[in-house]
Amino acid sequence: MPCRPRRPDYQNSSYGLVDGAYVALTYSTYYRRYSYQDSSGKSQTYTGTRYYEDDVRKYVALPSSSTDYQNSSYGLVDGTYVALTYSTYYRRYSYQDSSGKSQTYTGTRYYVAGYETRMDVARDAVNNLAKQLLASNTASGVNAEVRLSLVTFANTANPATTWTDSLSTFQGYVSAAQIKGGTNWEDALKTANAVQTRDDADTYIVFVSDGDPTYRLTQVSGDTQRGSRKW
Repeated sequence: MPCRPRRPDYQNSSYGLVDGAYVALTYSTYYRRYSYQDSSGKSQTYTGTRYYEDDVRKYVALPSSSTDYQNSSYGLVDGTYVALTYSTYYRRYSYQDSSGKSQTYTGTRYYVAGYETRMDVARDAVNNLAKQLLASNTASGVNAEVRLSLVTFANTANPATTWTDSLSTFQGYVSAAQIKGGTNWEDALKTANAVQTRDDADTYIVFVSDGDPTYRLTQVSGDTQRGSRKW
């Protein structure tokens, strides 16, 4: 599993490295410590380096009759995937809730089919939306009802691409974008709002980001930085 060393956060979504394998950790606010479930289902205290998952898992549902992935499956609880532990004695699955208590799980199980980076997920979302929007065109070129332009951003925003009604051209813009660094929502939206459009055209901005903002343009009291500023 692609992971990176811990940051100060991720208390409820971090991982530990035990015997060469990443295990889901649970944090107890009462005991102020992390724990994980071992192969027998027992809770064990974890004091090593914590990690957070840098990539996005692709979950696939297992058939209800499947016995595969008994020791590496996940359940969906209140919209969040949780690691499941199978008890051979009780023949049932369980997970740890936010308080660290074991809860029986009887819902659909899932397995991890692979990983995508958050940027891959964002690219797929943008390309799929572009495909749907451009499919409604009944004309082409300057007469096309729908034309698209792309503004990419990191620490600062990049200039907008040329308007196009070609799906392959637009997806080429998306694929070619090299986006590394911080996340400056403010500059991205400012740049997108400034893009020149046709007279009387209905204009919409679709905002997609793979993370929370870490840079800004706005200057606050006592701020002596110029240009892009860190939050």
